[in-house]
Formats: sequence, C-alpha cells, structure tokens
Amino acid sequence: MQHKQIIKNLQYLTNKKITQQEIADILCVSINTIGARATRNSSYSVEEIIKIGNYYGVDLFHNDKNTVDNSEIIAANYYGEMNEYKNDNELINVKKIIYIPKNIINSYSDNKKYIVISAVGDSMLPKIQDKDKLIIELQDINANKISDNRIYFFNYENKYAVKRLILNVNQLVIKSDNNSSVYHSITLPNKDMDKMKIIGRIRGLIRELD
Repeated sequence: MQHKQIIKNLQYLTNKKITQQEIADILCVSINTIGARATRNSSYSVEEIIKIGNYYGVDLFHNDKNTVDNSEIIAANYYGEMNEYKNDNELINVKKIIYIPKNIINSYSDNKKYIVISAVGDSMLPKIQDKDKLIIELQDINANKISDNRIYFFNYENKYAVKRLILNVNQLVIKSDNNSSVYHSITLPNKDMDKMKIIGRIRGLIRELD
C-alpha cells in the first residue's frame, strides 16, 4: 500500500488529520524519511501498515483487500494489560482487534488461536519489557500441558501472570526471568496443579520503541 492511500484510509477511518510527524513517531524514523516517502508516494511494508493501523486502532486494509496478501497476517483480540493483580477468571473486555504478521509468531499454526495482552512490570526482563504486547497461543480446551522452561500466560489462585514454568520431578516451578531479589520463585507440587489454569504460551511480542 502506498503512502497517499495509507493517509487517505487513515483520515477516512479516524475522521482526523494525520501528520507526517505522527507516522514518523509510530515507525521510529525521522520526519524527513516520511517526507521523502510522501513525495515519492512510496509503498509501505505489511509490518509497517499493521503497526500504523494498530496504533490508531483501525484496519488499514479495509479499502485495499486486493493490494495486500492477507494470508500473511492474522487478526487477534487485544485485551490490554492483564497482570498478576487482576482478579478475573475469564478473559473479557476485548479492547480492540489488532493485526499481526504471521512471521513474527514463533511456530505459527493455522490450527491455533492467538490473542494479545500487554506486559506489566519488569519481572520478565530482559526478554519481556514493560508494555510489550505479548502474542499468546491459546492452550487447547481442557489441556494443561506444559513444555519445560517456556514462558506462559496463566491464572493461578485467581491472579493472571506471565512467568517461566519449569518442570521438576513431582513439582512445577513458577519463575521470573528477572534475577532481582524482589522476585521469588514459587514451587507448586503436582497435586496442586489444578489450582493453575494455563491460558497459553508466549509465541512472540510487539515492542513499541520510544
């Protein structure tokens, strides 16, 4: 999709004037770069179009279904911040639909479903930073299968959390990646596994750079 069409679609879908500075800030490039693209009416990559659309909460492919290979993107429910202090037993209140390139999802499968949440805090540094959008591959219904030493989104004792899960003999270790003494691991005996509900595994992230 070319620059002029992107701006046209944005103004139609948001009903507001879009500036080159806004686009530059979203893509973390200089305003001169966007100015040059505007002059040449350059094309944007699918990843850039998705990033711009997600920022404004709109589907930029709305008027250009024939110009973008939609087989390379997916739409996912975005739930906003879901941290370990949120006392809900179900995922509710979808904030919006966002679009994700399949190539940033580790081991993507057409047979799986994906959602997106925002990370909160620094407990999973350095891999996951505060405000990263985490792509969750939903766990199969009624399955609590865990792959050793992977990062999961789960509900434990009515609190949501994103942590690394480590399988030991007859127990599960719930661990933060941040080695600060502030964060303590939790050891869960196998007999208490029914207290945990696995929502899904982290399969990718979207990081908005300042």
